[in-house]
Amino acid sequence: MRMGFLRVKNETIIFADESAHMLIAALKPIVGKRLTDIVPGFHFPEKKENPHCRYLKIAHNEFIVHDVSFPPPADYLLVTIIEPYNKDNTVVGSDSLKQVYKEVDSILESLHDDVVITDGNGVVLHVSPVFLELYSVSKEEILGKTVYELEKQKVFDPSIAAIVLQKREETTILQKTKRGEQLVITGVPVFNKENKISRVVSYSRNVPEFYRIKKQYEELEKQIKALSSEIRELRGKETRFPEIVAKSPQMKNILELALKVAEVDINLLITGESGVGKDLIARLIHQQSMRKKGPSIEINCGAIPENLLESELFGYECGAFTGALRDGKIGMVELARKGTLFLNEIGELSPNLQVKILKVIQEKALNKIGSTRPVKVDFRLIAATNRDLETMIKEGSFRDDLYYRLNVVPIKIPSLRERKEDILMLITHFLNYANQQYGKQKSLSSRTIDILVDYNWPGNARELRNMIERIVITSEGEIITPKDLPNNLAVVQPIGDSEGLTLKSAKELLEKEMVFRAYERHKTTVGVGKELRISQASAARKVKKHIKTVINE
Repeated sequence: MRMGFLRVKNETIIFADESAHMLIAALKPIVGKRLTDIVPGFHFPEKKENPHCRYLKIAHNEFIVHDVSFPPPADYLLVTIIEPYNKDNTVVGSDSLKQVYKEVDSILESLHDDVVITDGNGVVLHVSPVFLELYSVSKEEILGKTVYELEKQKVFDPSIAAIVLQKREETTILQKTKRGEQLVITGVPVFNKENKISRVVSYSRNVPEFYRIKKQYEELEKQIKALSSEIRELRGKETRFPEIVAKSPQMKNILELALKVAEVDINLLITGESGVGKDLIARLIHQQSMRKKGPSIEINCGAIPENLLESELFGYECGAFTGALRDGKIGMVELARKGTLFLNEIGELSPNLQVKILKVIQEKALNKIGSTRPVKVDFRLIAATNRDLETMIKEGSFRDDLYYRLNVVPIKIPSLRERKEDILMLITHFLNYANQQYGKQKSLSSRTIDILVDYNWPGNARELRNMIERIVITSEGEIITPKDLPNNLAVVQPIGDSEGLTLKSAKELLEKEMVFRAYERHKTTVGVGKELRISQASAARKVKKHIKTVINE
């Protein structure tokens, strides 16, 4: 009996011993060739973990071909070519047999896996060095002994070869070594022409090591998911939307709520004064939602006349009205398909359009102007307003059913005066932006920063941004001082910060600052007079003297 070994990776032979060359290719080179070119009729197993044994004809001779796959890190297919008898049907001589055994041992020496080969009686013929290490035995203690003896000696328990010889089929079991380690052992029978088992090939995997790697993988997977979630949140808060400042507890709560509702496909209503950043929150919600790959369509309901707004929203068919485009027009609602429709200033919608918007939300369909055929739509609606919709409902100017359709999870953005902690961060952001935009390198004096932080900003972040851009462009020096601010913001430095002032000058400075602060709070000369305990006429004169840009009362 002669036996040759091939190692195959990616269906290509990467190693062939001398016996394999003599059996199937004489002196022709076979390393680097496709296995199916050398062994016609060989079919690669669909399930790599299952060994196979079959008879195949190679160069007009019949051989037993056995294959078994070894998982990573080995990651190759071991193919054994066996010629049971020579041409005169007698067993090969002992010298040749010794040569075959020597070659088999060489193959097993090169393997990094636990492999054992026994004969049909359970006698151990070959073992790999990994087996000896795993089972804490030497070759002399194993070779030539039966698996039954080794089982009694508790070298391994139970014996996979004994089970395979009894069952006559491939078997996988859990086996324990002398050191108490658990291994998953697979045994594969090799049958001869008489359908008797001539060899049993077994190999193992270390169970604790497998579970340890599996556990490590699961832990890494959990960490990756947690880090991915944190990265998404940080990108949503800072990287993609740097203008959304969230130092104050109020804005942090708003951002947290926005990120939560972004994941749920519901309609939303965002409220707040003009300039607080309702449009930025709407964009953040779209970018973090399941519709982020779809379009984000924004329309300002207060900026378009009512007679045009309907056609902008719903579109129209050709010839729907005088001046209509010949091919008609697709409306904003339809353009938002698979995305988000942002209706800013929804409080400006007329009662007629409120009814139509409500119908679209409920039926997920619309009718273009001039058409009776409904068009299916698929969008998420985010609405925003700076008006008090509940008051409008009481007055009858806004529909309560539309309000309740929108106000599932209310998002109210606080004004800038309610979150003073954010003003300094916004000043820094807007100053950096303006310097970069206009090629400047301006900075603010500490007194200027104090004035900007103390101001109540009725126009909120939008007013602050415009103010910073204005003073960056119009100021003369590199450092922006209070004198560079507009009259409605500028106040002189505190008396303690100035030197060489006369009593008259100091009184003038103090009066100017007190009048400015009082007018900033009350916005009327009557209020200024009451706070400073002077007559309204006197307050009017002082306001006119110290504050040039005052609205006439």
